[in-house]
Amino acid sequence: MKILVFDKADHLFAEDGFRDDSEQIMREVERSSVGYQVLLFSATFNDTVKAFVSRVVKDANQLYVKKEQLTLDMVKQYKVHCPDELAKIEVIKDKIFEFGEKVGPMIIFVKTRQSASMLHGSLLSEGYKCTSIQNAIEQADKDKIIKEFKDGLTKVLITTDLLARGFDQAQV
Repeated sequence: MKILVFDKADHLFAEDGFRDDSEQIMREVERSSVGYQVLLFSATFNDTVKAFVSRVVKDANQLYVKKEQLTLDMVKQYKVHCPDELAKIEVIKDKIFEFGEKVGPMIIFVKTRQSASMLHGSLLSEGYKCTSIQNAIEQADKDKIIKEFKDGLTKVLITTDLLARGFDQAQV
């Protein structure tokens, strides 16, 4: 093996994540390979994970992008503080959907699968056309939902961090 890659390394090396499994993989590769390279990718690294990785991956070259440089100029991002889930639904209905036709296709990111399901169900019950995608559904269903969104059949897609990386949709 020449290269060992950990994507979402912040989760894989977090104490409450898959640290033990990740360390085991590294030990196995170290035993069977000479001169291999370890690459770790993540949108976020907290200080604990940084310290751990520095101990595990000796003499690492570390590249960090400042938060201000993570967004694209053409993408508009808004952060609205909502005290609870009901308030979030009201903001989405009253503020976001009100301008939806002008804005075009949109992706709404939520923290948990439960939040995605609740938001999706609530909006559907009130007559809003939207879809939800998360890890709990079959791959074929995920592919269908993404295709419908890319084809413009769905204008609003609700998701967890499943689509946070590696999803490219020019119209969003």
